[in-house]
Amino acid sequence: MSDEAVTEQLVRTYDHTDDAGRAVVEVVATPREVDGQLHVPIEVLTTGERTELTFELPHAWSDAYPLVRLLESVGYGPGGVDMLVGERFPVVRRGGELRPALPDGRTTERDRGELTRQAVRRTGEYAAAVATFTLVIVVGAVVAALMAAVLVTPGLVTPLAITAAMLVALITRRWRPTATSIRTV
Repeated sequence: MSDEAVTEQLVRTYDHTDDAGRAVVEVVATPREVDGQLHVPIEVLTTGERTELTFELPHAWSDAYPLVRLLESVGYGPGGVDMLVGERFPVVRRGGELRPALPDGRTTERDRGELTRQAVRRTGEYAAAVATFTLVIVVGAVVAALMAAVLVTPGLVTPLAITAAMLVALITRRWRPTATSIRTV
């Protein structure tokens, strides 16, 4: 791309990105129904890409249907499909597919699956953080107890040091007790 084309692309992106950082699209032709689905021709204003959004026709006028939410978000009711040409609204890209950024935080079934995967991942991250925190607290408590015991009973320093060295060796598998490693004094 030439410098001029890059500048033009950046200006388009700046001009046609909403406050939430989403690309804005414009309906460029009258939507058409094919096999129970409404195909809405759009242009992504940030890139100039032309494509279609596909919506299932609702069986009831309900917020459960993305088409109903889209029509209501641009100020139309059931008769507003023919008036969509020229309307603009933000979109998000999920899984390589453009979908309208629907108002009120409501989500489509596909979005719910994505949100469930994110919730599971966050729960796993939270569980790992809690386990790590607990481990650090337990190890810290054991070390603090040993230090207190050493301070109270100075004669425990050598046996505790030997026990700690043996535990480290066992954990790292560098020392295995054999008949020759035990000496009698």
